[in-house]
Amino acid sequence: NMDITNYHDNSGEFTEYDLALDYSNKLSEESKIGYSVGTVHYHFVSASATDTTEVYWGFNFDVPLRPAIKIYHGLGNENGTYANFSLGHTIEKIATFSKDCYCGLQLGASIGWGNSTYNKDYWGVDESRLNDLSFTVALPICFPGGWTVKPSFNYATLIDGKLRNTDTFAKNSDYFFTGVSISKNF
Repeated sequence: NMDITNYHDNSGEFTEYDLALDYSNKLSEESKIGYSVGTVHYHFVSASATDTTEVYWGFNFDVPLRPAIKIYHGLGNENGTYANFSLGHTIEKIATFSKDCYCGLQLGASIGWGNSTYNKDYWGVDESRLNDLSFTVALPICFPGGWTVKPSFNYATLIDGKLRNTDTFAKNSDYFFTGVSISKNF
């Protein structure tokens, strides 16, 4: 994560690196149910937050709107549980540049819930609550060799009044942000 504004006095600085290890597959070859298990380590370079690690597991369903649920469990200093339910739609190829190089379109929405430990760690609210609602538009560009570059445009809002009132990240609880991810499939 690189801040490109001076919103948190970190303009032009890398503030976070996330290292993820994920294994995803289907329950069987003909199954419409997929699963993921993995871990993410969040390393905060110039932010005041403490590094943390989470393990996660989840299921996705190969039906219209591709519903999915993923559950994250914090390890160490932040040991709460966060659940995310999402829906999305993908158009594989909106532009084709060659057989192995094309651009898609991904539309998504998700809602998150945190247990009381998670909400106390992140927001100072010692209650289980619905936390956030987000919308994403992404343009994955696939390249030969299994590489994908995916710019995204996102909107997120805190939906619970208590969390909005104690928003520790900013005075505003509505966020627009962009991102780019680079991935390689094996």
